[in-house]
Amino acid sequence: MFFNHPNEPPEPREPTAVYARVDQIEDDGDEGGTVLLDCIDRSWLEEHRGAPPLADPDAYEGDSPDHALSILVVDVLELWTAGMQMADGQWYELELGSPEEGMLIVDQYSALFSDPNPRGVIRITPVDDHLKAELSYLAGWGGARSSAVMDIQNALSIHQAIDAVAIYDVGQGAATALLSNGVPGIYFDFGGSVIGNWRSFPQHLYHFCFTARPPIVLSHWDWDHWSSAIRDRAALDATWILPLQTASGALGPVHARFLAMLNQHATVLWWDSALQQVPVPGTSARVVQSMGPGKNRNESGLALVVDRIPAARRSRSVLLPGDASFRYLENRVGTQFDHVMVPHHGGKTDLMSLPTAQTVTRSHAIYSYGTGNTFLHPNANTIKRYRQGWKRNTHTALRTSSGFGHVGINLTGINQLPPQPPCNGQCQLSIQHWF
Repeated sequence: MFFNHPNEPPEPREPTAVYARVDQIEDDGDEGGTVLLDCIDRSWLEEHRGAPPLADPDAYEGDSPDHALSILVVDVLELWTAGMQMADGQWYELELGSPEEGMLIVDQYSALFSDPNPRGVIRITPVDDHLKAELSYLAGWGGARSSAVMDIQNALSIHQAIDAVAIYDVGQGAATALLSNGVPGIYFDFGGSVIGNWRSFPQHLYHFCFTARPPIVLSHWDWDHWSSAIRDRAALDATWILPLQTASGALGPVHARFLAMLNQHATVLWWDSALQQVPVPGTSARVVQSMGPGKNRNESGLALVVDRIPAARRSRSVLLPGDASFRYLENRVGTQFDHVMVPHHGGKTDLMSLPTAQTVTRSHAIYSYGTGNTFLHPNANTIKRYRQGWKRNTHTALRTSSGFGHVGINLTGINQLPPQPPCNGQCQLSIQHWF
């Protein structure tokens, strides 16, 4: 099954054809980049014409479509060489076979945490408007509707003072939290490395901390920002605040089936893009809507900002932007911070507008990524540009002898904070690098 735990690798599948939505195009500049496709087997659709949305868990009880899911990764330069192009958010039909010389070769992943199976592409065809509408309904948002602002604010309520921010080492992905005495009060993203990068996840990270029953805010719909809910399924019972990014088109088969899990187990709240921001009650933190174009999920997601407290001389400010470029956030979050998480894992981003370091000698730019990842993150141009204003930086990939590289930011500048959440050692979130 596609959502197997990493310890349960699936058998590779070889469907003859898939319907695929372009989930994202990872642009590596002169290196070309990769196209990531969210897929469902053509044979499954042929047997299930008129099926309900994949996000509806009740519709598929005992007849799960998860075995028909896959992800394809295509090299952009090889795609161009074959005289083909793909557009973000569009649907295609791909006929596949055994890889042979002269064919366009793609990597197929039969599970979220699996190694690739090379396939040869016989033909790529854009789907017609009728089939696109059918697929967009099937792999759509499942009738999601905006939640009341009060419900979102109540879900964000924290009963203890926030004293730190954690940026966890989850390999090529993102998972962060607001901490109170070492305990996560809110998770902002709950991701980790997937598909070709799944082995960059820390080998001994089995459990996260749910002592305080923290809600989980998803910055945007990207596999490596929610995938750790499959590793630690306690997350599926949490309250999730999800961005309603319908302007980007269909959700996609894999995302839709993950949403089905949340619809079945979690409390789901939807953040409408018209909502500019919601404060986290009792703290100086707030969740902010990015102002980027709606068709781009990276740029139109949510951010989390911790503002300085004017009356507290040693308080710290932090920006967690998800994958959104700073130009789409600065009008709502300000321009100067003590610490910033570099967007998109240090990958290609808009470098014309960057946040300013509050104190050059102490402020940090923090990168969350997995060593040796297939996207070549962090990008050399991104690092070079950030270093012009941020002289100090750190990386979650810098693991200590513990095998982890978790980063902690002390918001008070005063208290000695606990390195390990007080959950009797049930989680593996001990901070390795404090700032």
